[in-house]
Amino acid sequence: MNLFESFDEIVNDEFIEKFKSYTSTTHGDLNVTVKGIFYTLLAGMLRKTYSDMSANMLYNQIQENAKRIDLPENLASIFSQPSVISKIEADGSKIISQVFPAYKSPLLSMVSTYSGVSKSTTSLGANIIANVLVVMFSKDMDKDQMVKILREHHEPLIKAIPESLLEKMIPSLGLHELLGSKPTPIKKVETPNTPKVKEETPAKAPVYPEMQKESSGAGIWIGILLGILILGGGAYWYYTQNGGFNFFSKKEVPVESVETPVEEEIAIEEPKVETTEMKVTPSPITESEFSAFKKYILNKSEAAGKEFEFKSINFVTDSVTLHSTSVAVIDSIATLMKENSRLQVKITAFSASGDTPFNNKRAFAVKRVLTKNGIPAVRIDAVSGGKGGDSPKIKVITK
Repeated sequence: MNLFESFDEIVNDEFIEKFKSYTSTTHGDLNVTVKGIFYTLLAGMLRKTYSDMSANMLYNQIQENAKRIDLPENLASIFSQPSVISKIEADGSKIISQVFPAYKSPLLSMVSTYSGVSKSTTSLGANIIANVLVVMFSKDMDKDQMVKILREHHEPLIKAIPESLLEKMIPSLGLHELLGSKPTPIKKVETPNTPKVKEETPAKAPVYPEMQKESSGAGIWIGILLGILILGGGAYWYYTQNGGFNFFSKKEVPVESVETPVEEEIAIEEPKVETTEMKVTPSPITESEFSAFKKYILNKSEAAGKEFEFKSINFVTDSVTLHSTSVAVIDSIATLMKENSRLQVKITAFSASGDTPFNNKRAFAVKRVLTKNGIPAVRIDAVSGGKGGDSPKIKVITK
């Protein structure tokens, strides 16, 4: 099954023209909008195949939503049926909320900006395409087949997404795993109809055991001497440059990137002596703060969607490094997520500058602590929230 060809057959040129007339779109490129939404939602589905639990959840959600969807054979015909459009919009909105939690707002903003089409038109397109994807994956397909098809489209999808869109998708929707999650298979390159020529290996001079021992022994000693010389030269250079062997300066501590394990970040920032770098004193772990979060999670009568500011989770000012006291709070959240397998969260990080890449690193520092506690990455979104303080917000997407 080729997903790209199947999609183009359903969402064809006639559909684009009718869609354009229905929405009176005069600005931007509606075809780019439709393809952008398709690529983004497909990437979100692919991401859910990274863990068996998420794949099961995705399959069940698709099958459940498919029961109430009844798209006409000619999708373009929906634009002449207002009642059908209304139902598709309602169904699509529900699909995105269930299958792609935390996607809708950033997806609409990203695709609308990228294609130059209004948010309302982009929203309608997203709802229609969500219906189409559910129909495509609900026909005579079990979970294993769904996972197989999605994973087969991993590399073709990355190649199909325009680079300018991919650059926006990865940070906006937290799809960082998409770029490095699947190893590229080694492909055998064969030249057709070309006879293989056996290469002749020149005869080697005989090597006697005594000569072999002497040669290998001499090689080992030469290697050891070279290693000592290199280490000595490096040590001498470092000593002359730094006046000693202190590997960090006294005035500053290195800022770790998001790729560095969180435990190392915490170990570096665990303060023994107060320095001028630490402008913000970590807020104490308040029982009421976490208790309110836990109480909300366990209260099944309250709908998901509430956001909490965790002031007890703090970053060092102008750094992506977490204060050591913050880890205990994140560990408690991880425990709660283990006890509630449906719980999915969105971590939003801020900074005084509002720099998006920097904020993404902060959000992923929190996410990394959760994943190290055994929480699947697919249950955690990590995004930038713009300008703000040194504490993240955590939104409950599903519970």
